[in-house]
Amino acid sequence: MVLTYSGVLVLYAHETLANTENTHLGVILVMGAATTFSCYVVFSKRYINHFGSRLFTSIAMLASTVFVLIHFSLTHEINDLFINNAAWLYAFLLAIFSTLIPSFMINEAIARVGAAKTSIVGTIGPVFTILMAVIILGEPFGWFHLGGMLLVMFGVSFLKK
Repeated sequence: MVLTYSGVLVLYAHETLANTENTHLGVILVMGAATTFSCYVVFSKRYINHFGSRLFTSIAMLASTVFVLIHFSLTHEINDLFINNAAWLYAFLLAIFSTLIPSFMINEAIARVGAAKTSIVGTIGPVFTILMAVIILGEPFGWFHLGGMLLVMFGVSFLKK
């Protein structure tokens, strides 16, 4: 675990060298999201066993929807919902393939193999995010990125044994 988290720390520490306010805020938000998600994975096992993965995921998605709608109503006007059909299609595809399906899959994984093994696989997420940022967005990729990625990958491979 130390190798895996060290790799993630190297990746994010390198980004903080930019020394901008947004970078620091971004790192804090990413770490907060990672911590929150880790708690979700660890503490959800009991409820998944009780309700089943499908019902648990459905309840979690509905609760999430309520909070998203509350946030939207407090921060936006209703006119912000009037977007073109292509944007609605992309939003729908993003919701289905990047949120709904992965949520059902991760909760089923927790039910089948447990929270510990599921969270180990989840540590590879930042590596794929970096690769996609380089390929799709043209983000820079240096030695710190490579070192952090290798630490994460080695950490995951040792944890699987």
